[in-house]
Amino acid sequence: MPDPIYSYTARNLEREAEREHGVFFRGLECLILVMAMRACMNAYCGTTSATQWKKGWQLGSGGFANLCDKCGSAYEQLIFCDKFHLNESGWRECNSCGKRAHCGCIASKSSLELLDSGGVECLRCAKNSEPSSVRSMNS
Repeated sequence: MPDPIYSYTARNLEREAEREHGVFFRGLECLILVMAMRACMNAYCGTTSATQWKKGWQLGSGGFANLCDKCGSAYEQLIFCDKFHLNESGWRECNSCGKRAHCGCIASKSSLELLDSGGVECLRCAKNSEPSSVRSMNS
């Protein structure tokens, strides 16, 4: 069964394959072709040859970013931005522990909390602080 990001109807798969490749594929052939087009959504990686795929951040469409094993593991360990976005703008420090947080990045959206009084907290500190002092960035 395909991942949710590829859960199109069979007709949509066939149309997409025809549009992309100029050849009409039907049913299972089409599904195999679309699954083979999978690429890591980390802009600094983009591999298409991973042996294992992981779910990353939630996309605006409701699906999840498709990440190769290496990038997906970094995302799960909450070090994705430290590893791939180190030289990007938008870094702040956690008000409680000083850990760097990449604000405004979709990959780190679920790993930090915005404080009502301004500033941010990393997930670990936010879990230990008073609930009234934080507002989830996901709300």
